[in-house]
Amino acid sequence: MHIMDLVENSLRAASDRVEIEINEDRDSGYLTLIIRDNGKGVPEEELPKLLDPFYTTKEGKRVGLGIPLFYQACKRCGGDLSLEVNKANGLTLTGTMRLDSIDLPPYGDLGATISAVILGYPHLNLKFHWKIGDSSISIDTEELREGNLSDYSLIVGIGEKIKSFYNSTKGGKNA
Repeated sequence: MHIMDLVENSLRAASDRVEIEINEDRDSGYLTLIIRDNGKGVPEEELPKLLDPFYTTKEGKRVGLGIPLFYQACKRCGGDLSLEVNKANGLTLTGTMRLDSIDLPPYGDLGATISAVILGYPHLNLKFHWKIGDSSISIDTEELREGNLSDYSLIVGIGEKIKSFYNSTKGGKNA
């Protein structure tokens, strides 16, 4: 759910391109999740405020929990979260978690999550890259635009491809 929350933040920031990178590095013992967007960005001095659950830029809301909850999950798992303003606007979030942490959240159905993002936001250029050990999978909706991204069977196929990748890696360390 962290991924969906963070992608929705990117969309609220007027992003039309979001990159999601997941790296389960068994040698270092860390899981790294990077979400990079090209939204309207955040002034550098406001970056620390994004970790505060009582800070939000959403009108009519009193709390903003997506980034703070992800930050707490990273800390609970012996990792951290860094926020960086991209050169051409946008934001990059880099979260790390120890793979051996008892509090490491499961991936859940990542195939369904990515499929839901593609189906729900067909205008979004999404780049998804997942690496587990020496294996990896990449999805780039810009490359898929030749097909019909509103075609449900294509989206289901993408989700199945992601699930198949996960299963082929023995469920990763995060099963």
